[in-house]
Amino acid sequence: MPESSNQRVGHVLWNGTLGEQLDLMAAVQHNCECTFDGMLRRLATCSSHAMLSRDQRALDGLLWHRRLVERLRTEEGISRW
Repeated sequence: MPESSNQRVGHVLWNGTLGEQLDLMAAVQHNCECTFDGMLRRLATCSSHAMLSRDQRALDGLLWHRRLVERLRTEEGISRW
């Protein structure tokens, strides 16, 4: 099987690169509002984590917009930082 950046996460398929996936995971973790009990069992899942495992359309949209912004910055000669 050829190596691919596509990775299954629950019921969705990540169509981006590993770097894009790591950036997304860092953003979700930064904004995580999940609640846990004293034994580190998840009591409630935040909307960001729910999106990662259930919302293919949202993930595809985030990836599309991220790439669009990068392309527009490049076309305008604007550096990322």
